[in-house]
Amino acid sequence: MLFIGSLTYVFCCMNPILKNIAFHYQASLLPVIFWALVVSVQDWGTPRRINALIAVAVTSTVLSIFIGAQPWSKATLPIHPWRGRIALVRQFGERIDRRGTLFATQRVAAHFTNQRYLYLYPPVPPQTDYALLDLRDSWRGSLATLEWLERTRRYQRAVEANPDLHLIDARDGLLLYSRTGQPLDAQALVEREVLPGAVTPADFDLGAVRIVGLSVAPVAEPSPDDFGRVKVTTFSTVTTPTNVDVAAMCVVRFGDDAFTSEFQPLGQGIWSITRWKPNKFYVDEFIVPAPPGHAPDMTSIGFHAVTLAP
Repeated sequence: MLFIGSLTYVFCCMNPILKNIAFHYQASLLPVIFWALVVSVQDWGTPRRINALIAVAVTSTVLSIFIGAQPWSKATLPIHPWRGRIALVRQFGERIDRRGTLFATQRVAAHFTNQRYLYLYPPVPPQTDYALLDLRDSWRGSLATLEWLERTRRYQRAVEANPDLHLIDARDGLLLYSRTGQPLDAQALVEREVLPGAVTPADFDLGAVRIVGLSVAPVAEPSPDDFGRVKVTTFSTVTTPTNVDVAAMCVVRFGDDAFTSEFQPLGQGIWSITRWKPNKFYVDEFIVPAPPGHAPDMTSIGFHAVTLAP
């Protein structure tokens, strides 16, 4: 009973830490641990065995409650159970030769365990054929710090320092670099000369950046059972060139409830604001979870920005 419950918890729970590959490897040790417990008590008398099992169950429950109540345990960001993004990872995977060398961030790396050569931590090997980075990879994220995003940006700079790798696809925070394939024009994807006519004027001061227009649209989901999502598309500008990297989060209120996107680098993570020019407009897309069918109840939109460490 304990064995089945523990395996179910490790594989099915939505705690981002337990989505780490290391925990899936550790799960294979659970049968050994529980078998050792059974062997150790099999020769004991019935009352003693019952007392031992009760002690194990009570200790496990107390530890779970204690650890779950700690601030560092509660501060993990949730992984949004959006099946459409899993499909997007698979689409990217179709462009990756399993015989090649892949450098990937933690969450997406779990989908490439059959890759011949797979690297998760710098330095990026010079022989890397592909790099798949997830700018939403907040499995070790926290509401108090953006170390996870700063770390991912460092990984991205290390990948882009390889002259043989170039960006070939970028969607919803997933970035695919490759030695082959048509390079993506990141500037053309992000930069605009004028604001589109359908954009609603806005004025959000984010420090180095000002959002001057936005639009909101529902995101088509692969299943009506999924939690709803809306896409907030923003158009931002700078008054003077800057040398800082800025990440922003979108906050949408539906009645009395507020829902947020994850923090993401402005410029869609592919055209940093250090490259932005005055009198140009730059597009970002924030995906915000929303109660199904409650889009008409949206009452306000806001943004929160922070400067990322180098």
